Amino acid sequence: MGFLLRIALLICSVALAACATAPKGPLSLQAQLEHRSTITLTLIETPSELLLVSASLPDGGGGKFVIDTGATLSSIFPDVQARLTLQPSETTSIRVHGMIAARLQPLTELPSLKLGGVDVGPLPVAVIPRAKENSGRADRFLDKDYDGIIGMDVLSDYHLYIDKTAGFLKLIPQTLGAPNMPNDWAVVELTRNPFLEDGRKLHFFQLRLGNALTPALLDTGSQFNMMNWNTQRFPQLRAVKRRLRKNWEINGAIGAFQPVTKILSKNARAGQKFWSDNEFLVLDFESLDVLGIDGKPFVIAGIPLLKEVAVLIDFENDRLYFAPDGRTRNMIVVN
Repeated sequence: MGFLLRIALLICSVALAACATAPKGPLSLQAQLEHRSTITLTLIETPSELLLVSASLPDGGGGKFVIDTGATLSSIFPDVQARLTLQPSETTSIRVHGMIAARLQPLTELPSLKLGGVDVGPLPVAVIPRAKENSGRADRFLDKDYDGIIGMDVLSDYHLYIDKTAGFLKLIPQTLGAPNMPNDWAVVELTRNPFLEDGRKLHFFQLRLGNALTPALLDTGSQFNMMNWNTQRFPQLRAVKRRLRKNWEINGAIGAFQPVTKILSKNARAGQKFWSDNEFLVLDFESLDVLGIDGKPFVIAGIPLLKEVAVLIDFENDRLYFAPDGRTRNMIVVN
């Protein structure tokens, strides 16, 4: 009995020791930001205000990449492919859907891509052409001094922390679990594609503009907020579109009618987050019907909605958090 009792006591002691060293709950946001496995990246200033970061390429040189939550696959440009002497896949290509057009692009493999010293490769990437500046059509990228895009194939493994004001971005591994967020951060619920079950790792939320809720794609790769022409939900746009068509016809009516205008939203809201004075470009997203939009009201929530305060995107648990901005203090929200 004495021997068995000693064994039982030993087991209890080991169990208690394990309980004493185990985490008592989820890590705080601050603890995750400071964790040794978190990748810290300095944001490079750029006129487009996109999230541009440095990375190390396979040839040992440096590169600059845009962090893009609206891209399902990471990509590089043809001149970067040539510089790295990467061979395109002979059997596989991918259809890349931009704002306006879709085209078939080759795939290649990036042997390595280091972010903050952490190698996220090898990585299959699309080879996409650089945007042209002469279209006047709200191109996604206007800068020429970067090498590619880091998309959701990489980002979905992390919580994405963005602090534009402080000038840095952090990739927090999802293995650390959902962070214990401060109580005063505004929460916005994220969803997968509300139009179509397509398996893409894109994230949407419901944005209230005026009295209407509109699905919005969370897209850090867009330097603009955008919305499609939907004159039923926003009837004041009907007269604008008629005027644009009249001017187009007077000027010669060559090609397809592709109107673009701009509106100012004085009050927008998603979940617990409020915005004021945000501009939205209004245009047709012709190639994005692959998402199942099919003419329904749709918004692309670009970097302007994410730059005023620190933001955390929890892709795994479909949560978007905004640091306090002072505007909602002492405000009671009545639905």
